[in-house]
Amino acid sequence: MRYIHTLFLSTLLLLPLTASAQENKSRSVQVKQTSLRSSPQHWAPTLVKLKYGDQIEELGRTAGWVEAMLQDGKRGYIHSSAITERTIVIKAGNKDLKDVDQSNIVLAGKGFNQEIEGRYKENDEDLDYTAVDALEQFSIPAQSFLAFLQEGQLNIKNPGGQ
Repeated sequence: MRYIHTLFLSTLLLLPLTASAQENKSRSVQVKQTSLRSSPQHWAPTLVKLKYGDQIEELGRTAGWVEAMLQDGKRGYIHSSAITERTIVIKAGNKDLKDVDQSNIVLAGKGFNQEIEGRYKENDEDLDYTAVDALEQFSIPAQSFLAFLQEGQLNIKNPGGQ
């Protein structure tokens, strides 16, 4: 009888663990653009470009990276800072927003848009967003980045140099 009692209590204690293991692991991309990479490294080859609002399924985590699966079954890694547990839905009423400028959607999602930027400029005529706009367009090709790491003899096998 004591065995049955212990088994019953053990089962009750494990139920919350099985429920949490079955929780929804759907995540949304929360940055303007990011990459699903072949390995958990910033210099790893890009498998797919993802944009704000795209959905992934989280399979696991490792050192700041999320192992992810796309709806088409493609698997790879995305940096954890680029995703959120919130579901991001991009629509305005019944309008399809697929053709809307992605940068405006991201800014609006963060509470900042062209209108607010204009108000800041009106209140401070010295504000100049030219450098910020140019920086947003700046991109380093993955091969150039990898060459930089190799030429500098940086430890790319062990990120963080430990």
